[in-house]
Amino acid sequence: MLAALPAAAMGQADEKLHLDPLEWEATINFDGTRRNTDSETTTDIEIGSGVRFKQSGYSLDPRIFKFAVELEPKVSRGEFTGSNQDESRDGLFLNYAINANALQGTPGPIGVDALFSKTTDTIDGSLGNRNEFDLEIRRIGVNWKTRIFPSTLSYTERIQEQSFKSGLSGAISERDDTLRTINFRGRSSKLNIELERDWLNDQTDLDSDYSTNKVGVGHRFDWGKGSLLTSQADFFDRSGFNAFERLTLNETVDIQHTENLSSMTSYQFSSIKQQDTTTENDGAFSLTHNLYNNLTTTGHASASLRQSDLLDESEYESGLNLSYRKKIFWDGRFTAGVGGAYRVTDRISDGGFLSVTDENHLIPASGLVNLNRRFADASSLIVTDATGVTVLTLDTDYTVSPAGGDLIEVFILPGGFLGPADTFLASYRFEVQPSVKFSTIPYHYRAAIDFGWINLFHRTSISNENLISGAGESLLTDRKDMTTGLQLRWDGDAVRTTASAQLRSQKSGSFETDSLDFDQSLIYDYSRQAGLTLSLSEAFSQSTGRDTNLYTADLSSRWQPWPGLTIRPRLGFWMRSDTGSAVTAGSRDEQFLVAGLDVRWFLRQLEISLRYDHTVRDGDTNVSTEDRIMFTLIRRSL
Repeated sequence: MLAALPAAAMGQADEKLHLDPLEWEATINFDGTRRNTDSETTTDIEIGSGVRFKQSGYSLDPRIFKFAVELEPKVSRGEFTGSNQDESRDGLFLNYAINANALQGTPGPIGVDALFSKTTDTIDGSLGNRNEFDLEIRRIGVNWKTRIFPSTLSYTERIQEQSFKSGLSGAISERDDTLRTINFRGRSSKLNIELERDWLNDQTDLDSDYSTNKVGVGHRFDWGKGSLLTSQADFFDRSGFNAFERLTLNETVDIQHTENLSSMTSYQFSSIKQQDTTTENDGAFSLTHNLYNNLTTTGHASASLRQSDLLDESEYESGLNLSYRKKIFWDGRFTAGVGGAYRVTDRISDGGFLSVTDENHLIPASGLVNLNRRFADASSLIVTDATGVTVLTLDTDYTVSPAGGDLIEVFILPGGFLGPADTFLASYRFEVQPSVKFSTIPYHYRAAIDFGWINLFHRTSISNENLISGAGESLLTDRKDMTTGLQLRWDGDAVRTTASAQLRSQKSGSFETDSLDFDQSLIYDYSRQAGLTLSLSEAFSQSTGRDTNLYTADLSSRWQPWPGLTIRPRLGFWMRSDTGSAVTAGSRDEQFLVAGLDVRWFLRQLEISLRYDHTVRDGDTNVSTEDRIMFTLIRRSL
């Protein structure tokens, strides 16, 4: 009987705790880089190994308590040798991830979830970028599962150390901060609420500590068929780095009067307080009519009032837009649109400076972006990533220079923290223009024909400003933006290809930009075991004080000589040339060539990967070559 007691206890434990099969994998990796520049030769070698264990399971029932635990101890040894210094570094890391939730699947009103993780890793990007980071996250949340108003209250702590090395400039930017967040979110069919409190403690020399309070409340009310009343109130307050306070109230009424007639009425109040306080009141009304599902006609009227200690500005506008669409021969589709408006702006100004906070910009392929406001103070500019947390470094991630028409130009440097298709936020001060009253006539037209395999389009937007009274016409800005493009597409059984060309002409006051972009891509799968991918792009831009030519090309092939083994040769090319008075020393040339090979082999529980890169960078200031080889061996349990 005594011998049977331990077995009985074990049986009860097995009933209470169920463990899935233990998963594990062992890793050995090698990363070696040799770089030659005009001034020195350096060698950087790092060897590491680690073992990752993953255990998941549940207690009593997966709906009551479920968990997954991952542990990955890693050791590394690194040696750096250069003309000016030799350095050795040893690392011992413990990466982990613990996920657990309790009572989430039960009928009770409360559920709990938690996450604790730490990750140390290196990400190699384009143009030789290298991003090393150590990220630790701790999160716990309580979920209220009621049907009436399900909600979550959570606390998150994110600790991050990051070292980003630019591939082109070689400059290194450091990040070391702790972000703590308390968040409450609740949503029903009619009402949603979000409350959030953040604290950022920056340990770097930038000392960009800040704290924020965020409140968002939204409500929707449906009545009739297609009619809706939406209300939204948002409050955001940031103290410390780049401090400001913003309050926004929105009311929108959409009414479906008949099957083909609808209207929208909206009102928005906003107040932004930074070094000064600015309030805005905006109201708009639009009436839309649909004719035979082909022609949509929309008339609109709007008014706005902007007030601050230095500025009173009122604006009134009315306009009409028509949009036409129709199916045509060969299963094609024709779309066209035309519209215009008349606007009167009355600005009463006492001079001085106002602030712009978190102005949003999408980075184009050329990397050139103009700030929205004229007469901007370049020395006050703060550029961050889309989250507003990471502050970009001047002359490493971007440069600032004057452009025509009293504009400021931001150039996102290649090889920096951000690149094309990324978003950045700009905060700055701008000088208020003198008192003036003027009218604006904006109008646009567009047309496109799409047959699926070919798409031809054109769009033009023009805005003319005319002085009524006050300051001279030199402070007014006429704008024109014209784009014409052609895209070809063809999808076959083994070949998929696209080719496009786009011509764009922009003019804002005395600042003009003409750009011509070409893009081509080809994917050729000539068998299940082999394929080819090619992409080419060329961008030619001429603007006031700057001419830019940009070429990029990427070629890779895929070969699978037998199951589990994939070989991918790669070749990449990037070249940029800038000339003009807006460029330092009148001209700047940069080119980057990368040739490499990727090999990946799965053999039962073994995974072997090999990567080799040969990089040549030729710039105005120096020429460098880099050879890098990376090897990883992984042994898995399953």
